[in-house]
Amino acid sequence: GVVLDTVWTERLRPGVTVSALGLTGATLADLASRDESMMDTAIGFLAPSLVVLAYGTNEGFDPAFDPVAYERLLRAQIDRMRRFAPWEASILILGAPDALKNGVTGGCSADGLRAPPASLAVVRDVQRRVAADLGVAFWDWHGRMGGDCSADRLALAAEPLMRGDRVHFTSAGADWIGGVLADDLLAAYEAWKAGQGGAE
Repeated sequence: GVVLDTVWTERLRPGVTVSALGLTGATLADLASRDESMMDTAIGFLAPSLVVLAYGTNEGFDPAFDPVAYERLLRAQIDRMRRFAPWEASILILGAPDALKNGVTGGCSADGLRAPPASLAVVRDVQRRVAADLGVAFWDWHGRMGGDCSADRLALAAEPLMRGDRVHFTSAGADWIGGVLADDLLAAYEAWKAGQGGAE
């Protein structure tokens, strides 16, 4: 009965430590169900400068998605992260990316058989509004990957960046979108630093 919730490796040089507390296929409700003491220990030990909440795709595919309950849950988890990181770590919500479901007619995909589930746009709207209201950062993953039905275009590229399911990125796609996110984060940091007169 041992469950590993997080694993990370480090080099003895300056850099970035990335530690994932989430699991593939998880929802924000899964994060909310995590043991308080374990979460407090893990986040307290790492003392992160940035906490990234990257949930929403699975909620968007849930036919019973409730936007009011989701908003309450998102607000509660942001509050929870702030309690675990009292040194005022920044919080970033990654808005849900574009993703398509099969079996529709008149969809936006090249074959007309795939379209985003209706709740996915609602998830993004809630995420964007809560981020603005609570003063946390929001990254428009959907927009940065190309907007509506970009999952299909990326899957059909000469070097596919999305898998055939139009939900998950290929390894090359993960590298690409990760690079876009890293570039955006560094650009935001440089703009912030310039506003501080160059201070770190």
